[in-house]
Amino acid sequence: MKIEVSNLSYSYNNGKTFAVKDASTIINEKDFVAIIGHTGSGKSTFIQNLNALIIPTKGKVVVDEFTIANKIKIKNIKKLRKTIGTVFQFPEYQLFEETVEKDILFGPKNFGFEKEKLEGLASKVLQIVGLDDSFLKKSPFELSGGEKRRVAIAGILAFDPDVLIVDEPTAGLDPISSIKMMELFKKLNEMGKTIILVTHQMDHVLTYTNRVLVFQNALLQCDITPLDLFNNLDLVKSLEIDVPNVINLTHLVSKKYPKILNYKIKSINDFVDAYKEVISLWH
Repeated sequence: MKIEVSNLSYSYNNGKTFAVKDASTIINEKDFVAIIGHTGSGKSTFIQNLNALIIPTKGKVVVDEFTIANKIKIKNIKKLRKTIGTVFQFPEYQLFEETVEKDILFGPKNFGFEKEKLEGLASKVLQIVGLDDSFLKKSPFELSGGEKRRVAIAGILAFDPDVLIVDEPTAGLDPISSIKMMELFKKLNEMGKTIILVTHQMDHVLTYTNRVLVFQNALLQCDITPLDLFNNLDLVKSLEIDVPNVINLTHLVSKKYPKILNYKIKSINDFVDAYKEVISLWH
């Protein structure tokens, strides 16, 4: 299943101000797509149009048999929302039940899952997000920020969406927790789910995603691979985005060992391997 976005615009203030303007792209099945740009660039508005949380002013989004467009009524919006699940930046907005188990099962019950399918479901998805059964009877409001985020993700995974949208999932997490969170999305992507990641963490974009959509001033300026984006420093500068630390390090080392630029470096481990090889060739 793919998501086709055609000339998508969303405006307010009687059409005078655009949050997103004339964006077109296709998100393919099993993509791991990053959506980046400064605050107010259009990222959040764009993702809210993908499952009809808001409706385009102009243009359209086509998801399977659904067309999301102005003046077109979506007949079975529940099925659309089951196809594309969203985890918002602040997980406490999605947690409201007395226990973690009840919270996780709220979505499946709302989508009409039969009783037999609900049995053991909360435990199963908790395991996927790295939590054990001891969390089932806990209040979600007693959990840490990282645990709340994992429970919110478990609640979405419980109804098995094809696409998972995650908005700033590592915000406020320490470096180790951030890596664990990103490894979770990597695992879900390998399991066959399309992941759409909104983030300001450029190192995560480079390491984990296969495509980047860059928004600037409401416009989709770039649809590109992470390596092609971050290795083009002039383009990065024009888009006013940060360069991942490992790319900065690579270019610094290239002043002495220029051949290191020939390697596809997406992580610090890639850098170490490339550096060792370049050094051995040099000597």
